[in-house]
Amino acid sequence: MRTTKPVGEHQHNQHNQHCAIKSRWFTREFYAYIAIVGGSVVWMAWRAYDLSMEFQEEWESGRSNLHLPGIRDGWFLGLKMDASDHQWRMFRDQAPLVAVAAVVHIILTRLSKLALPSEISLVVRWALSLVFVTYLHGSCMLFLLGLSLINFIIAHAAAGKWIAPALVWGFNCGSIVFVRLHEGFQFSAINPALAPLDYTRGIFRWHICYNMVVLKMISFGMDLHWRNIGKGFAPDARGVISVERLTYKSRTLEFQRDESFGLLPYWCYLFYPPLYIAGPTVTFNAFASQINIPQSTYSYKMLAKYAVRLAGSALVLEIFVHTIHANSLASSGVWRVAGLTCHELGITSFWVLNFMWLKFLVIWRFFRLWALLDGVESPENIGRCVNNNYDIEGFWKNWHSSFNRWLVRYMYIPLGGARLKALNIWVIFTYVALWHDLNARLLMWAWLSCFFAGPEILAKWIARCPTVRTKVNGKRTE
Repeated sequence: MRTTKPVGEHQHNQHNQHCAIKSRWFTREFYAYIAIVGGSVVWMAWRAYDLSMEFQEEWESGRSNLHLPGIRDGWFLGLKMDASDHQWRMFRDQAPLVAVAAVVHIILTRLSKLALPSEISLVVRWALSLVFVTYLHGSCMLFLLGLSLINFIIAHAAAGKWIAPALVWGFNCGSIVFVRLHEGFQFSAINPALAPLDYTRGIFRWHICYNMVVLKMISFGMDLHWRNIGKGFAPDARGVISVERLTYKSRTLEFQRDESFGLLPYWCYLFYPPLYIAGPTVTFNAFASQINIPQSTYSYKMLAKYAVRLAGSALVLEIFVHTIHANSLASSGVWRVAGLTCHELGITSFWVLNFMWLKFLVIWRFFRLWALLDGVESPENIGRCVNNNYDIEGFWKNWHSSFNRWLVRYMYIPLGGARLKALNIWVIFTYVALWHDLNARLLMWAWLSCFFAGPEILAKWIARCPTVRTKVNGKRTE
């Protein structure tokens, strides 16, 4: 008679076989990888530096008329710096003023919360937000107040009804397209008597920031609707929130009280200074929860370490733009007529992507640190190095992580989630492209991303099949 081993013993043997696989850390193979990868990165950095200095020397000596735009005097070892990127140049030039504004904002909000009743403290927050956004946009703040008021009325009127998602999404998508097509409106187009207001439009175009405002308006409308239909979970008895529920995720899922959905908290959320210009994106539920009970995830010691790491990243970026002018070379189009070789084009593209990653890391973490010091936690964007990604899905999850979470909550799951993943990514990427700008090239980028993500989704689905995993694990242990 044939005997079989008990199931428990069979699983135990499989576990032992898996444990018997030797770790490859600190082996010859490991050090070989370190040498190859490290050597390649050092060589690419040196070649990019050499290329940057070569263009600069030829232009200054008059031997070439190919000038790299955006190159200006720097402070590091007498080298010129690459200031061709508009976002980084603007943030860098305004950083001292923004840092002072952050300190003043944190001090005033902290003092108001300690010394004043919660209702008055909220008014102080709203006043600070109003001053900040009015400084940015001048009279155009009126456009933002008007559009946000319309959304507020729609959200409250439709909340709990089946048509609410269509109305909230329809208004916000329609408004962002309308605003972009008209490039922010003109007061004179409304009434010639209002023409003087067109000369006080502030220092920053309001319709650029409206993208971030739209995400928040949709979040407010959908969180209010889901609360009214019971999607989420309520606070503990007597309205007390337990300590173990004070995570960002639980705050996002937890119902907020009626007073949190008032007009003043809504405007405080939309125009919250630390997260207004660039994000990270935070849901309404999470924001309203943290206004009442500040974040406790990060201690002061952790925030100090976070600030030191941010300063270190900013220093690395400064050295980067002084030694490698890849962004100017790529954005100016000089590479088209400079006769660069294929490997020089590849190196330039590699360092442009790394510059973009480091730029956004510094900007996003600066504003996130400001919010954390004010007691508001938001998701961390760019959770890993841009070079540490091996698939399309992982790259987008980590690049703009807060936006990715927003898309998952308000689009991916309502559209069917993983069941219809291969289809709903087309809708999501199309929205992301149009959200960034009304541009045919962005649409093409979005659709190509979906096209190339298809084989990856299929491969992952096959790899997760139980029969496939059993066969692969069996071969590993042979």
